[in-house]
Amino acid sequence: MKSPFTKWLFALVPLLMLLVSCSSPSTSDKLILVLGVDPQHPYLRKQIRFLKEVLGTLDYDLEVQQHQSAFCFELSNSGQVDGEIWRIRGVDAEYRNLIRVPIALWSHPELAFINRDIELDGWKSLAPYRVAFRSGTKVVENNIEGIVEDQVPLDTIDEAFGMLAKGEVDVVISDNIVGTLLLESLKYQDSGIKFVTKPLDSALLFTYLHKSHSELVPRLAKAIVLAKDNGTYERIVGELPVDGVP
Repeated sequence: MKSPFTKWLFALVPLLMLLVSCSSPSTSDKLILVLGVDPQHPYLRKQIRFLKEVLGTLDYDLEVQQHQSAFCFELSNSGQVDGEIWRIRGVDAEYRNLIRVPIALWSHPELAFINRDIELDGWKSLAPYRVAFRSGTKVVENNIEGIVEDQVPLDTIDEAFGMLAKGEVDVVISDNIVGTLLLESLKYQDSGIKFVTKPLDSALLFTYLHKSHSELVPRLAKAIVLAKDNGTYERIVGELPVDGVP
């Protein structure tokens, strides 16, 4: 006859097995990467799909979260998330806990949006103007530092366009994806806003991982190179890949 203790132990075993199975890691680890723009933009969805497929070859799943651009750095540098999905080269000089994956994923031009005729040619030409941009956009912040006195950092480019339409700023700087999408929207179709044809600059974009994932960095770099070489990038994104290293 079983003792009360033995009966209790046998009753507990199924519960323990259930707890162990629920807490066991899945076959794939998950990376949470952040960005400051809408990940549902059609072009960005292609770029996310590419990186997701590359990470899948390394047995990682990818989750993308959108936050205000500057706040993304707080999350990634502190290790609350696993990294930044796309940033320009050099942000690790300020955010020391981030490690750049040394192969660029893609490149985009930075455009100047205006609502009156202004002659612009490069960052230095912005000096006399009131310039709005999305806070945390390092390619802008780094290049107008010491040049533009009247800087207007905002949470979104939509806010910046609203100020531009009212004449409260002279120039809005945005990448070609977010800026041109807004420009084509019903909200700004008749606003008088246009963009300067010649970009101010073009920026290569890299993935950054928190230092806790340092061992993954060279593996991910190698996987990105392979996916560019074997046609995966062109198949998913629909364009030729940029050169890997600036």
